Amino acid sequence: MAVQHILIIGDGVIGLSAAWKLARAGHRVTCIGDDGPRSTDAAAGMLAPSFERHHPRAAGSLGALLEEGLTFWPDFARELMNETGQTFGYDQNGIIGISFPSAPSSSAIETEPPAGFPASRAWLVPEEGQADPRLLRSVLLNAFWKAGGTHIQLKADAIECRPEGISVRAGTERFMTDRIVLAGGVRSAELLPGAFEMEGVRGRAFLHHAPELKLTHVVRTQTVYFCPKSDGLLYIGATEEIEAGEPAMFDGLWWEAVSVCPPLQGTERLKVFDGVRPALKSGLPKIGHWAEDERVYLALGHDRNGVLLAPLTADRIVLAHSL
Repeated sequence: MAVQHILIIGDGVIGLSAAWKLARAGHRVTCIGDDGPRSTDAAAGMLAPSFERHHPRAAGSLGALLEEGLTFWPDFARELMNETGQTFGYDQNGIIGISFPSAPSSSAIETEPPAGFPASRAWLVPEEGQADPRLLRSVLLNAFWKAGGTHIQLKADAIECRPEGISVRAGTERFMTDRIVLAGGVRSAELLPGAFEMEGVRGRAFLHHAPELKLTHVVRTQTVYFCPKSDGLLYIGATEEIEAGEPAMFDGLWWEAVSVCPPLQGTERLKVFDGVRPALKSGLPKIGHWAEDERVYLALGHDRNGVLLAPLTADRIVLAHSL
């Protein structure tokens, strides 16, 4: 394998997963990202293919990709924790679904609703789980640095493909590189005009201090989810708002969450998360070479499933750059 200089545009979970894996494979890797909103900032980090495959925006073939993506997580998590000595809220001990008219997947097992959730029926989907996206991004960045990668905080403004190499302009800087991985958010469409159509789906969620709930699993309904984090913290999400969205949607999410779990009413809100998920019109992410120039690799449009599909996406990127 010839060592290449690879520039990755996008430093969320997708971009940094690819950057770490490429650097480990021996490539010279630079990852750039700006200070704008990341889809990582709107993510709960659920690893939940059985639930996500039924989402209204999901294409019919998305389910199989999500199921495959879940199988990459155990090795990915083990390698990342071994190399950094850090954890990031990862578990695959199952997700509990409540208020579903039937089992959300063929592997689901009927179980008791968690304490605080007055549902009549609940299902445990084994082997699904979560990771904390904000912790995960920090750990990935450390792993990337340890592997010899370079991270630069800049906004990419333009890509120009030339026979002698690819030029990327970012502010007053200009980078020449052998190959590019475009793994940014909704602004990525501006870098390759006409190559794909992308929309931003705004997601807002909140973090509460709720140790009295003592949740041991992620809990999901068809429209709201509850992700227990470390130290008694609970991530509750999330709205889905095309473009600007409405304040009423955020209020509605809260009252829906309280109706599902009444003890939330007395808990302390610590933080509100606000981010934009990049979605393609097809309902599927694009993971593959750009048809116009194979030196440009696209890893875009993961929408709600960036964390779940990050290890699979990184693996495909490494394979493509080993040929």
